[in-house]
Amino acid sequence: MGRGWVGGSSRWKTSAGGLWLFVGACEAGEAAVIPDLASCLAVPELVEATEKAMWAIFMRSRDPRVNELMTEGCSHMRSPATHERALEVFGRMIAAQPSFTEPYHFGAASGMGLCLLQLSRYEEALAAFEAALAIHPNMPNIRRFVADLRRQMEAGPSAGA
Repeated sequence: MGRGWVGGSSRWKTSAGGLWLFVGACEAGEAAVIPDLASCLAVPELVEATEKAMWAIFMRSRDPRVNELMTEGCSHMRSPATHERALEVFGRMIAAQPSFTEPYHFGAASGMGLCLLQLSRYEEALAAFEAALAIHPNMPNIRRFVADLRRQMEAGPSAGA
């Protein structure tokens, strides 16, 4: 990708090499760059580096209490048996710091969708997955979940999910 590129903000107009430097610098963790990073998710060549930079920001807050809740919630996400608890913990995290990397947190939206799917809350899961794709359109697994859920919902409740 040798041509120029314009991100979400004109101040980031740069070459591809310069954009890679921008994405790398974002890994330092400043949430203020999230809107610019989110615009990079539409560039296939930058998805992997952009996701890495965004996750670095998503996983830490300036509030230690929010960081503890993030760790706890992620721990509960590992087991389907504790997905309800994960939703509760993440809800407390959002209540404690509602502006924490929102509304660009594709990981929170897709993770919520996964929890809701495991809890058989299909309409809510579909809405969460669609929100994740609105932020980050290059998530093939989430696209498959959306397609499967839509098919199952169209087939009716007897089809199961």
